[in-house]
This record gives sequence, structure tokens and C-alpha cells, in this order.
Amino acid sequence: PGELLVFVRYWPAHIFQDEWVWNEADIDAARVIFARDRGDAENQHLIRYYPGRTLLLLEPDARPARIGTWKPEALAAAPPARPSTTPQIPFETVR
Repeated sequence: PGELLVFVRYWPAHIFQDEWVWNEADIDAARVIFARDRGDAENQHLIRYYPGRTLLLLEPDARPARIGTWKPEALAAAPPARPSTTPQIPFETVR
């Protein structure tokens, strides 16, 4: 019930084509907003922008996928890494 802000935490070996972050066109009016987990400091920007929403953490790479309450302390525990069979392609940030 109520309005939700769901942080989606992908594991390091996540297959990038398996996207879980989709939002309505009018994101500010949406009941559920999905955002990629960007760490505590970056998440705080969204938490302040959308006050009063219930904060959830979704881990789609867990088997089965997990969802629960998001808490800043939860960011300290890194999810276990799974071996990747997909080659990792390095990229550069363009400024």
C-alpha cells in the first residue's frame, strides 16, 4: 500500500539485457518508482526528492529474486559475486 521507491541492486555478473528498472511516463505521479541502487549517498538524493515513500530494495539476481525494506546499513554487505560467463567490456565515461 502507498507510494513506493524501489532501489534495484544488480549483482556484478548481471546480464545487462535483463532490465528491471521501468517507470511510467509521469514518474512523479507514479505509485511505484524504480531506480538503480547507486549507493547510499546517491540514493539519498532520490529519497529527499520523493519524501514519504516506502523504501524497498529489490535484488533480481538472487535466486529467487529478493525484495525487502531498504536501509542504509544494508549497503555495507556486498552480495556474493557469481562467476561471469559473459565477457566484460570496459567503457569510459564521456564528459
